[in-house]
Amino acid sequence: MTRLTRLRALGAAAFVAICVALALPAGVFAAAAAPTYKKESKQAYEAQLSKGEIASATFNKPVRSLRLTLKNGKHALYTYPKKGSQVLEEALAAKGVPVTLLHGKHKKATSSKHTRRYIAIGVVLVLVLAVGGFLLARRRRTGQD
Repeated sequence: MTRLTRLRALGAAAFVAICVALALPAGVFAAAAAPTYKKESKQAYEAQLSKGEIASATFNKPVRSLRLTLKNGKHALYTYPKKGSQVLEEALAAKGVPVTLLHGKHKKATSSKHTRRYIAIGVVLVLVLAVGGFLLARRRRTGQD
């Protein structure tokens, strides 16, 4: 192998290593997404309430759902009937469970879009600079041979 061939192979390996290193944090950000809620029945909700397993509750009144965070770290979703939120709120308050209300249908998604956009721009910029530096270094070395 000539020196130039070794440098090309080393450069290609370095480029692959940089791509892999930049792809790993993207997987970590995707794994840190919102919790998944397991749907449950009225009987399961009442059993958890009577045993004191509920750590906090969040009402989403437009869709008539109650998001529960249990003391063991799991998340549950209970869909209640029409005009049933007042009874549930009173029962949770009687057990000392902190209750919060969601306002509106969903939280704003624009901030996460902007965040993902800036991350993608940063990754592309780093890749362009890495490839440009690699090509510049290769050009200088080939001129010396």
